[in-house]
Amino acid sequence: MFIFLLLKSSVKNWNLFPVIFILTLFSCKTIRVTESPGGHMTEERKQYIEKYNKLAISEMKRAGVPASITLAQGILESDNGTGRLAKKANNHFGIKCHDNWKGRKIYHDDDRRKECFRKYDNALESFRDHSDFLRNSNRYASLFNLDRENYKGWAIGLKKAGYATDNQYDKLLIRIIEEYRLYQYDNLKRAERKAKDKKPGKEDDLLVKATSGNKETNLESEVENVNNPVSRISKRNRIDFFIVSEGDTYRSLEKEFGMMHWELFKYNDLPENFQLKAGMIMYIQPKRNKATVDNDFHIVKKGETMHSISQKYGIKLDNLYKLNRMKAGEKLVPGKKLWLRKISPQPSNVKLSVLKPRRNGIISICFFPGSCTERSFTKPLSTATFI
Repeated sequence: MFIFLLLKSSVKNWNLFPVIFILTLFSCKTIRVTESPGGHMTEERKQYIEKYNKLAISEMKRAGVPASITLAQGILESDNGTGRLAKKANNHFGIKCHDNWKGRKIYHDDDRRKECFRKYDNALESFRDHSDFLRNSNRYASLFNLDRENYKGWAIGLKKAGYATDNQYDKLLIRIIEEYRLYQYDNLKRAERKAKDKKPGKEDDLLVKATSGNKETNLESEVENVNNPVSRISKRNRIDFFIVSEGDTYRSLEKEFGMMHWELFKYNDLPENFQLKAGMIMYIQPKRNKATVDNDFHIVKKGETMHSISQKYGIKLDNLYKLNRMKAGEKLVPGKKLWLRKISPQPSNVKLSVLKPRRNGIISICFFPGSCTERSFTKPLSTATFI
């Protein structure tokens, strides 16, 4: 009615008034029809799903994040891949720099002006960093205890952990997953069968130009490397690992398992100049903060190191030090009891049990129940001195 009055007062030629009024109504109707309830073009969203569902499935296999959650977050955070961060920086998940980011950056207005966001060479890097960002953060650790097909639990958990500031974040993710049936990609057998049934030639849009230079990265071939079954992969502490064989190199392993150069070093707490040895345990997913429920303690044996023990149980090395109130690099002696799930009790609560001479100037002091440490002395000392 208000529009009617405005038009009436402004149109001088009354013969044209009915035509203008009808055109106005028609144009308003057109705007409502062409957009989905969420304000996004449905076709764009479908194209995004078609383009990145294989990549989301490969990340689910590699890191354990449900493909439906990865796709829904990518859709929401990147505005179906059309947002500035996705176009300019290949950042599909709105991940900010944070203190530990050493890669390239882009500045973008978000909660505050000119905030720092991560910048990637291609979408593949963004999807992998998203998985690792969730996997390596204590805030999201509990999510990996959920069933892979429990997308509602994941969505609620992401909201509670503070992934986004929107109070409706979990509901938005769930709505996208259910509206576009993204949950079908969480069932690995069904998802892989559907991918095989697709006609050739429909994956051409998986060619994504890297932001630096004219180089192109074929995401489909990268995904196929990850999806190929590898017989030597085993699981420990719910993490995929393999045993290094003769002739393995970092380059051959990166190609075999579809990994980036830095991942093998990071996931296995290794310096970049470390030489591979046959028989080593190597993880292709981030290790966990503690051991499985049936491994509460470990008694150190001769020749073992904190690193070898962290690999044996699939625990992050720095976390193993923290659990045992030890400084990084502190040496072990046979007989020491390491705690693998809970923080060890304060030393003041532990009683001296045994005193063992080892060699000139060095003795081993053992505490109940089985924790030992070496001490060095310049003078001969009696057992009574320590008790």
